[in-house]
Amino acid sequence: MPCPYHPGALQGRTPRTANWPSVRPISTDNDPQSVLADAPQPSGISLRAVIAGVVAEAALFWWVASSEISGNVYLICYSLLMPAVALLTAVVAANAALERWLPRLAFHRREVLTVYVMLTCSLPVAGFGMMRFLIPSLVYPQYMQHETGGRWGNIAAQLPSWLAPKATGVATGFFLGQPSVPWHAWTVPLLSWGALFLALIAAQLAITVLVRKQWIESERLTFPIVYLPLRMTQQGTSFFKDYLMWLGFAGPFVLQSLSAIGYLYPWVPSFQLKANFYTLFASRPWSAFGGVPIGFYPIAIGLAYFIPTDVNFSCWFFYFLMRFLLVGAAALGLDTNQPITVSSFPFREEQAAGAWIAYAGVALWLGRRQLAQAYRMATGRDNDDAADSAMFRRAGVTLVLSLAFIFGFGALAGLPLWLSVGIFTIYLLYVMTAARVRAEVGTQWTFAPLVWGPNQIFLLGLGSGIFGARTLTTLAVMEGITVDVRGQPMGNQMESLKMAEEVGLSRRHLTAVIVIATLTGLPLAFYTSFQHWYHTGALTAKANWYHVYKVQLNYQYLFAKMDAPTKFNLTGLSAVGLSGVATVALALLRTRFAGWPFHPLGYVLSNTLTVGAFWVPMLMANVVKVVVLRYGGVRLYRRSISFFVGIILGDVLAEAGWSLAGLIGGFPVYQFLS
Repeated sequence: MPCPYHPGALQGRTPRTANWPSVRPISTDNDPQSVLADAPQPSGISLRAVIAGVVAEAALFWWVASSEISGNVYLICYSLLMPAVALLTAVVAANAALERWLPRLAFHRREVLTVYVMLTCSLPVAGFGMMRFLIPSLVYPQYMQHETGGRWGNIAAQLPSWLAPKATGVATGFFLGQPSVPWHAWTVPLLSWGALFLALIAAQLAITVLVRKQWIESERLTFPIVYLPLRMTQQGTSFFKDYLMWLGFAGPFVLQSLSAIGYLYPWVPSFQLKANFYTLFASRPWSAFGGVPIGFYPIAIGLAYFIPTDVNFSCWFFYFLMRFLLVGAAALGLDTNQPITVSSFPFREEQAAGAWIAYAGVALWLGRRQLAQAYRMATGRDNDDAADSAMFRRAGVTLVLSLAFIFGFGALAGLPLWLSVGIFTIYLLYVMTAARVRAEVGTQWTFAPLVWGPNQIFLLGLGSGIFGARTLTTLAVMEGITVDVRGQPMGNQMESLKMAEEVGLSRRHLTAVIVIATLTGLPLAFYTSFQHWYHTGALTAKANWYHVYKVQLNYQYLFAKMDAPTKFNLTGLSAVGLSGVATVALALLRTRFAGWPFHPLGYVLSNTLTVGAFWVPMLMANVVKVVVLRYGGVRLYRRSISFFVGIILGDVLAEAGWSLAGLIGGFPVYQFLS
């Protein structure tokens, strides 16, 4: 009997890809996509949709700042951005009424998705990995210099005035609160960092345009995250009449609401959906297995239902394989209690870093023919499609200019040019892998390696002893950008192009819309965030503590590297290299053998928090999907999509609704995430 987790046992053998003759592509689920409407001819973008998108940006950026800075609920770290989904639901519901009573005013499906795309591609700039960690890090040394003195003055002096304001009052007001924002002191730093953000986003958009055809058309990746917006906008009024959708909606909405009410009134019974860690074994060597997180995140369950069965199986298989490696190491007498910053067997962080870098390389290798064709079209050697040729030409020029600016910015900020090139290249490879993870797995959130990020590969690999104080300080600041890939917009950009493909939106026009959303969203993100930081005070009891906590960790790490410089880490770098080789080997085995059950993406995610947090939802969804496909076939699978879309929507609207209620009512809101 074929392995039940192999897609060939459920949905038939996958066709070979045109990009790699005579081999099978890495992503091979062939999940039914017929729930999506047939794509009409490409169409332009309406002006009223763009105007509506800008107005929605202004409102939602304010909501996000209120919730994440002055409140306690994170709205835009999920792969499905809660404010955008909440607005989409409201627009679809209002549009259904307009279609009945005032049809001329009703928005077309393409217009509704245009607004949604503008929000999903602009809101991340205010979140983790973009603005949220970076801005506090710019003034924290000045604040600590005023509060405690000592070596903080030397740290503050390392940051040039065009990167960070120097006036002490600017820093104290930021952390302790004051009535107004000193915009005059922030003008030059915000222009500088705003230019870097635009360059980073432009580079990601250019890469998205260049690899779009490979991911969407050739490999036909699953894109679980687009199921909800496409189904909602396709069905319109009938979406809200589907009893299966409401059945799925009710469970998470009620359970999450009970958690929120129980947070305010402890006597109200509630069920813990967030993960708790459970220790399974008390004695060595099995105690090295560690605590097992068990949680029932509804969004994760819903999204996991649309993951290819082989990818799903591989994720939690490799996750537990790494745990058993720890047990094996303990049985051999090795110390498995070392901090994750120390390179020790089984080198989980180093494995994660090597796998993330290599998987981006695998994605580029699979698309090498498409990229070569894009190069020929951009240089005028292939003019079969004039529109695509122009897009590739603009994307290529944009990528080159953006990279030149990014590398130069890092060098001017205090990094050696070779280090700036190295860090931001690895950063973009991480971002590409994160976008690929979203396209194939669509998890509730996407975490890159926790410790061995782009900066740490050089600090922990080459050793911090070769870098001076200014370089180390600049790295501590840049960590605010490179530490977290959840706020990088490339995944949202690729999903937007996928939705454009499905509904017939012109790619050229949609790309222009993404640019407009970015140019309008960036100043809105700065304005709303600074208003809340200064009004609340980033270190007061009313503010969310997490942003400043991350900044404090970065500077503590900086002092540790100054006081005890590390040396060249051959062991750690070797582990990074070997894990990259293992990732490539898994990809090759998968392309060469039709029955190979292990997807390389499972190994890529096995040492990150992505699978660690969501292995239970992924396992639950995988079991249900296998049963549905085996005993109900494709017809039952298609029908069951409504139920799991309802699960996703119920969770999102419960969390977003309680956040908005707390904002309006002025009461604290339960932290649904962790």
